[in-house]
Amino acid sequence: MDYIEKISVKAKQQNASQIIGNLIVLNAPNIIQSVRKRWLIGESVLGGVIGEYSSSPLGQEYKAYKISLNPSANGTVDLTLTGALGAGLAIKKATQNDYKIFSVDRKYNMIGAKYGFEEFGLTDLEWHEMSQELLTFALESTIKKIYE
Repeated sequence: MDYIEKISVKAKQQNASQIIGNLIVLNAPNIIQSVRKRWLIGESVLGGVIGEYSSSPLGQEYKAYKISLNPSANGTVDLTLTGALGAGLAIKKATQNDYKIFSVDRKYNMIGAKYGFEEFGLTDLEWHEMSQELLTFALESTIKKIYE
């Protein structure tokens, strides 16, 4: 077998999706921290803000309370009242090549239904930057294994 065929056989043995999946799991703390940071300033995964508080007297009272706890969100919804929702964030494999960020906190379904489950994910820019890093590392790892 010549050198090119040996490399080709080794390349076919490498499972890129498995390498990327492992990298996502290894980088879970960084991914989750990105979500928490965005929530703290009230920024939506879709751009803009996560939500606004009601203009009712009760809504405005709650808004003032939240501002006293977290002025970083500038009076918009921040999903960080007790911190339990963010502390409960985790990543799991949803399908063969798809991963899902969710929270084990009891409020997960209620918050997701109200503000959208996409708020538990990464922005397009965050995902683009992270995927570039993951793909680069996966490619480098694959190349190293092929030439071992």
